[in-house]
Amino acid sequence: MAKKNKEFNKVTAGFVTQRFKLVKGKYVCIGQMFTASDSVSFEEIKYGESIKPTPAMQRVYQTYDMRQPL
Repeated sequence: MAKKNKEFNKVTAGFVTQRFKLVKGKYVCIGQMFTASDSVSFEEIKYGESIKPTPAMQRVYQTYDMRQPL
């Protein structure tokens, strides 16, 4: 019987686009856009080793809530 993972990391590749504005002689980040790709991998928690997702690892969809600069 295969070992069941009680926890794992889902790693999503992507990129961040940041917008800067000149304020009092310094560039300040005024906004960010996070773009996730379809490229994902899964890893076990303790050692970070790659694992292959199985049907038993059904996941509830989680949005990517990224924080904007203040």
